[in-house]
Amino acid sequence: MQAHLLSGSSLVAAPLVPLVAPVRVEQLRELSTWMALDGQRVSLSRLCVDRVYALELLAQAHASDLEPLRELAVTLFAAFERSDARTAH
Repeated sequence: MQAHLLSGSSLVAAPLVPLVAPVRVEQLRELSTWMALDGQRVSLSRLCVDRVYALELLAQAHASDLEPLRELAVTLFAAFERSDARTAH
């Protein structure tokens, strides 16, 4: 999946790279898919760059009735915590 960035007066395709935590884009796609199954819309590009948005989605995912979505939320939240611990030192 690619995002489109403005470069001068034209759009340039750029690969999505998670900047909010050290997770794989595939994990974020999986989160997006499970959230859709749970009736929630997700902006994958925003999920990669907006930490507050990502954490809010993980909280929603953790409250889901879908066990695989809850488990994925726990896994991704742990990645955020590890990232926070590394930057705090």
